[in-house]
Amino acid sequence: MAAKHGFYQPHIGKGYPYAAMSTGAAAPEPRIAGSSVAYGLGDSMMGQNIQTTYSYSLMGCGVSWARRLTGERIDLPISSINGGSGETAATIRSTRLATALASGANVFFLCAGTNQGTSLAQDIADVTYMAEQMAGSAADAVCFVYDLFPGGTHAGWDSTRIARHADLRDAIRLLDDPPNGIYVVPSWDAVASTPDGDEPAAGMLQTADLHPAIPGAFAAGLELTTLLELYTPARDPYAGETFVATTAMSGANLAGATGNALSVAGLASANTSSARMLVDGATTWAELTLNTTAVATCNPTTATIPAGVTVGVTSISSIIKLKLHSGLANVRQLQLRQIKQSGLDVNTNIGSDALHPGTLTEIGEIPVTEDRYITLHTPPAVVAGDATSIRWQLLITPEVVGGVTQTITGLISVAFPGTIIE
Repeated sequence: MAAKHGFYQPHIGKGYPYAAMSTGAAAPEPRIAGSSVAYGLGDSMMGQNIQTTYSYSLMGCGVSWARRLTGERIDLPISSINGGSGETAATIRSTRLATALASGANVFFLCAGTNQGTSLAQDIADVTYMAEQMAGSAADAVCFVYDLFPGGTHAGWDSTRIARHADLRDAIRLLDDPPNGIYVVPSWDAVASTPDGDEPAAGMLQTADLHPAIPGAFAAGLELTTLLELYTPARDPYAGETFVATTAMSGANLAGATGNALSVAGLASANTSSARMLVDGATTWAELTLNTTAVATCNPTTATIPAGVTVGVTSISSIIKLKLHSGLANVRQLQLRQIKQSGLDVNTNIGSDALHPGTLTEIGEIPVTEDRYITLHTPPAVVAGDATSIRWQLLITPEVVGGVTQTITGLISVAFPGTIIE
């Protein structure tokens, strides 16, 4: 079985360090990526990490989740997620691999082989070749290859196809070779009902399908997150960026705050949500205490066209760091948007970045029983020519169960800054 949770297990894969042990030499060290520039390659399992060309998804093989959960430790623009629906490993190798290798990435993700090719041997050869080519593209390149997701009777497969899929999984696990930059992501067991089982745990995969549902994508993303934290360099996504200043302080449900400003709106009079500002070193945090059945919105008070932004020309994106405090409950969605006047998107061709902690908490996949840090970052887009103001906006939406809107309770902290001038 492949190394779980990213811990280097030398008995996996190429047999390290037994050759070294026989000679008394030191075990080879796992390779660390030389940069955070990333690229995802594969079939629809990879492709479903994006919802459109403007928005990141909550499904797929979990790469987008790892991007959020690591605080954007990886630099993975939407254009660097390359997945072909229904494609075999042979097709991906022949039509997409060259683009990945030319991307300049040091961190590669590979999820391929679910769509079976001409033979098991050919599938193994193609996945192996792609993993080795990507990890071998530079002395400091690494490739994280998924050991697939369970393919069983839930997907309508017969016993022959199920057995072949499991055989490919086992072959992929043997690729685990940390000294040469290949790491196996234990995605199969992240969603299986039992270790190495052919059926998924309830809710992990889409109904009668092989593709991860949100809980399955999160589970696989959490496994990848642990690997990334071990084998890729730390990265501050704020470093070197030019941010729109947020300095005014006003708005409802805020008290005793100075410095950067937030307003919290959309709260009915019967609700008691509040916000206050905290400073932790160089980071200013808005601490939102929630007790509401309404959609809360959180955004900077200042809303102008700042210096350095030319409407119709300048591209912007928005990024915020969130801390979901232990005990947070009944949040269906946290969504980051970029808005202009009247609450409209700054550009019709711009997506948001969102997550659904409440939906998953309900079925036990993201229980907020511990503090969890997540980064949301919208894709960049040119500010519309009719914009007279721009700002980011965080929407906090309550869960609905059985047609009844639930009360959001708990604490969310939002870190500054927010909007980047690209």
